[in-house]
Order: sequence, then structure tokens, then C-alpha cells
Amino acid sequence: MSRLLEDKMLGIKNIWVSLSEFKRYFENDRYNNYVFVEGIQDKAFYKGKIFSEDNTAFICNSLAKIHTDAEVECEDYGIKGGKRSVGEIASHLYRERRISNKVCKKNVVFIVDKDFDDMINLKKEFGNEVINLITVLPVYSIENYFIIKTNLKNVFERKLSSEELYELNKKLRTVHVELISYWAMKKWITLYYEKMKKSKISENFPEIKVLIKDCFSTKDDKDSIKRLFDLESRFISKLSNSEKDEYKKYKDEMINKIELIKGKDVFYAIEEITESLKKPIPYKTIYSFSNNVKIDLEVKVNYIKP
Repeated sequence: MSRLLEDKMLGIKNIWVSLSEFKRYFENDRYNNYVFVEGIQDKAFYKGKIFSEDNTAFICNSLAKIHTDAEVECEDYGIKGGKRSVGEIASHLYRERRISNKVCKKNVVFIVDKDFDDMINLKKEFGNEVINLITVLPVYSIENYFIIKTNLKNVFERKLSSEELYELNKKLRTVHVELISYWAMKKWITLYYEKMKKSKISENFPEIKVLIKDCFSTKDDKDSIKRLFDLESRFISKLSNSEKDEYKKYKDEMINKIELIKGKDVFYAIEEITESLKKPIPYKTIYSFSNNVKIDLEVKVNYIKP
């Protein structure tokens, strides 16, 4: 482990990897493919789904600790968000002219979640040239791949009977419908955070900031659903007519596509539903079913000069 060398970093402060180490890392002939992802769960999820595992190094949350096996543990030393970290690395390689249009031995892929902002914030920070190097998921995050209809059976069939799978699917659809208001408000706030602060919506609606695990239940909790609808009514009353139309558009998109809601939140619901079925599947255990998830992703492969 090197000492902290902020003056020789990739334009990123507080990461335990110097620029010289970074270059040596890519010069390692053992690996032909390098995949930058946001977090430790992503690394496990994508293994074998993009390139062969044998000659691929997965790097998450931008270069934290380099190990002898060329794996990098996901540790955040002050950088806000893995998505921004991936953008920083892509930006550095672009500025240093390390990215080439020519096919060569070394391939590099950058993958980030769609999230609610759909790259709008990163586009403002890094520009279209850098953003064009990055593969953006067509779904909110990797968690959404676990819950879309085509994968749900594959993911949970070894843990649940066909009747239990039916019940899980049925209750997840109910959760999806009941929580659309929550996700639509979160999306609006994410996209218009500065406007929200100026309009003091955040002061009027502190409930929106409450963790999803605390703000809903898959049990027959009519009061919590009613509170959510009341919250939405107050929220909408603060929007202009054009903002109301935009909010409705987000809500309509989410009601039709489970791919666009926040998938990680649904994992809490799955944990609760399976507990009620006497077949508890803990939140974090769901990630261990990654091998049963099929993805349809058009990956942007960039070529890097060693």
C-alpha cells in the first residue's frame, strides 16, 4: 500500500493509488479487459456477463486499494458516489489521451447506473465527450435486473415454490403501485434539487427524506399509504402547472416500467415478503443470486493505450 499521494492522483483526492501505480496496473499483461463499476455488488454482478473472467479486472468506486490479484475493494475515501468516481476516471483517461479509437489489446469499459438523474449531473460536470465513453444502464440500477418479470423466476425459483413465487410477484406489483408517488417525488427532487431548495419544498416536506425502509410496509398498513398520498398532494400543490405535468410524466413512466423505480428499495420489500412466507431471504443475500440474472446490455468498449 502506498502512502497517500494527493498531488499525483488522477485529479481525485483521497484515494490510495498514485498515478504511477495506476499506469503499472494497466500495463499488467495478465489482463486484457478493465471494467470500472460503481460498487462491490456491481463487481460481483457483472463478472462473466461482459468479458471472460479469466482476463478481466473489475475496478469499483474508482481505484481504492489494489490487491495482488488486480481486484480493487470498494472503499470510498471522501468521493461522493461511485457514479461520479467512474466519471472521474473516464475523464482522466480522456484528458490524457489514453483512450484510442483503434482496436488494441487493452479494452476498458465504464458502467454506471441510470438512477433518477439519468446522467444529467455528470454531463454538466464532464461534458458529452467523456459521457460518450460510459455505458449507462437502461434500468435504474443492477437491482432492477433482479425484479423485472423475465428474471424474477430465475432468481428466486431455488428458494421459493411456484405458489410462493406467485405470491412474491403479486405483492411486489402491489408495492410497485403503492410507492410510485414516493419514487416520482424522489426523481423530481433529484433532477431539480436547487429549485427545490429555493422553493423551500425540502423544509415543507421533511418526510420525503425519510428512509424508504421506514416509510412503507408490505403489511396491510393503510395508514402509511394514506400518509404517502397526503404527502404527495401537498408536494404537488407547491409545483407550477408545467412542473405538475412533468411530475405526472415521471409517474406514468414508472407505473409502466418497473425498470425505472429504485430497485434497491424493492429489496427491502422482498425481505419482508419472504419473511411472511416463512422463507426469509435477507436483503444482502439477494445479491448472491447474480448468476441467475440475465442482462441485455449494449456495452461501450473503449480501447486504451498501455
